[in-house]
Amino acid sequence: MGWFNEDSKQFQAYDQVTKGESQASWTIELVAAGGSYAAAKAYEDYIAKNGSLPSKEKAQEIFLSASGAFIDQEVEKHSLKSIDKDAAKQSAKKQVGDAFEKLGGIDPRKILSRESFEQLKTRLLKKEEGYVMVETPKEDLEAINNLLKLSPGTAASQNTAVKLPEGGQSCANCGRQYSILDIVSTGLGIHGSTFLKDIVLGKYGYVYNPRGDKDVAFHNCYKCGTRSTSSFAYYTTPYYAWSY
Repeated sequence: MGWFNEDSKQFQAYDQVTKGESQASWTIELVAAGGSYAAAKAYEDYIAKNGSLPSKEKAQEIFLSASGAFIDQEVEKHSLKSIDKDAAKQSAKKQVGDAFEKLGGIDPRKILSRESFEQLKTRLLKKEEGYVMVETPKEDLEAINNLLKLSPGTAASQNTAVKLPEGGQSCANCGRQYSILDIVSTGLGIHGSTFLKDIVLGKYGYVYNPRGDKDVAFHNCYKCGTRSTSSFAYYTTPYYAWSY
């Protein structure tokens, strides 16, 4: 699970409580941690069932319902009179809320380990007939730095690449060769600078965003604003990868 892995206190608490182990040592925090894991699990189940992310309001509803139900059920099932259910629910709400904010609402299944992410990049960026690989020029990286208001030199140190269909690597209007800059500048109008800056700096860890074949992302030329005639196939940054 992208929110809480098997080493997390939330997973371990959920496992301990659901198995009914060591009840004499259970505390409000233990039950709350188990409830927060149950809430994160319900959130991921919602995504799997509906195929989309819930709104922030819906997410909060899922968190409160799932964590509250888990805490009520376990406290009553084990007759834990020493556990303050309301206090446990408040603690669970904070834990899962903090995890949600940390991921910025990103589907936790898209968060990869560094090893898995690097393996993915190697696979996506291998040479492929019919496609052209474009490394980002230094001047484009500096433009990204300015767009996102990053500290001097931050973007210039980023290793980024875009794979484009052969013949579609340049703007049909002005001839500019596309790069990650065109993607970032287009994304600013969709996601905003704060989210993109957090992605670039790795706030959410290593993120892979695979898209369906029918969900093609076009982009606008950074120089003249003309929409591209074809979509990029893949692009990667040190912490983010996109493909269809």
